[in-house]
Amino acid sequence: MPKISVIMTVYNTEEKYLREAIESVLNQTFGDFEFIIIDDGSTNNAVEVVKSYRDERIKLVLNGKNLGMAKSSNIGLEMAQGEYIARMDSDDISLPERFEKQVEYMETHPDIDILSSYVEFFPEKRKVYYPLDDTNIKLILLFVSSLVPHTSAFFRAAVLKDKDLKYDESYAAAIDYAFFMAAFDKAKFANMKDVLVKYRWHISNVSNSKKQVQIDADTRIKDFYQKKFLGEKYPAETEILKKIRHRQKITSDELLCLADFVEILVSKVVDEENSEKVINSLAGLYKLAAKKYTKRDLKFFKILWTHPVSKYIQTGNLFFFKLRTSCSLV
Repeated sequence: MPKISVIMTVYNTEEKYLREAIESVLNQTFGDFEFIIIDDGSTNNAVEVVKSYRDERIKLVLNGKNLGMAKSSNIGLEMAQGEYIARMDSDDISLPERFEKQVEYMETHPDIDILSSYVEFFPEKRKVYYPLDDTNIKLILLFVSSLVPHTSAFFRAAVLKDKDLKYDESYAAAIDYAFFMAAFDKAKFANMKDVLVKYRWHISNVSNSKKQVQIDADTRIKDFYQKKFLGEKYPAETEILKKIRHRQKITSDELLCLADFVEILVSKVVDEENSEKVINSLAGLYKLAAKKYTKRDLKFFKILWTHPVSKYIQTGNLFFFKLRTSCSLV
C-alpha cells in the first residue's frame, strides 16, 4: 500500500504544461506514492502524453466522455489506497520536496487533517502567502473565500473516508471551495509556510475563463454554510451578509450591526504573523457594505464618523482593533 495517493484530473491540458506537471510528481524526493491520473474525455493528445511515461506508479483512468472535475476527482478518491491524498493540477508544478515536507508535517502534527502551503504564481514569480492556523483559515473560508490552495492540498485519507468528504458536483466552478466548506466542522486545517507548488496563471484558469460562474457558485456556497454555521447564533448578521452578497441595500441600523459583528470576528484572530490578511479580508465585508450597499441617511453619516469602525473607511485597515486570542469561531 502506497504512503500517498496523488490525484490529478486532466482535460485537454496543453502538452508542455501536462509534461511539466507529471514530471514534477515523478521526480519527487519522496517516492512512495501511486499517481492516479483521470483523463476526463480529452480531445487532444493528453492521453498519449500520459501513456508515454513508463512508470508503474501511474494509474491512468479514461472517462471516455467529459464528466467534470468534481466527478473525476471523486473517482480518484474512491481509487486511492494511500494513507495520505495529494492533489495536483495538470498544469502546475510541484517542487521536488513537496511530498517529503508534507508527510513530515502530517506525521508531526497528527491533529491536522487538511494541509496546504504557500504557492508561487508563475510566470510572474509572485509568491502568495496564506493564514497558517485552523481558526484564521476558517474565518476566511466562511466569510471571504478559500485560502487553502487546492493545487497543494494534502489530506489525511482516513478522515475523508470517516467523514464521507468528497467533491460536490453541483459546484462545478468552485469544487475546492465547496469541498473545504463541507470539511469546515469535520476537519482541522493548516497551511505550511513553504512554497511547495508553482501555480500557472493563464487565460484558461477557471478563475479567468469562468469568472462569473465561479462568483455565482461562491455566493451559493456562502449562503448555505453561513446559514448552517451562523444562522442560529447570529440570525440578523447572517441575513445582512446575504443581502450584501446579493447586492441588496441595507439600512444604517444593519450597517451598525455588521460593524459590531466584524469587531467580534476580528477578535478571533490568533495568528499575529498573518493577521493583516485575515483582518483586511474581514474588514472588506464592512467596507463593501458602507461604500456600496447602505442607504444614505442622517444616521448613516453619524455612524460613519462616530463609530470606531469608521477608521477603516478612512485608513484602509482595522489595526486599531485590539486583537484578542480566542480559538472559538462562533
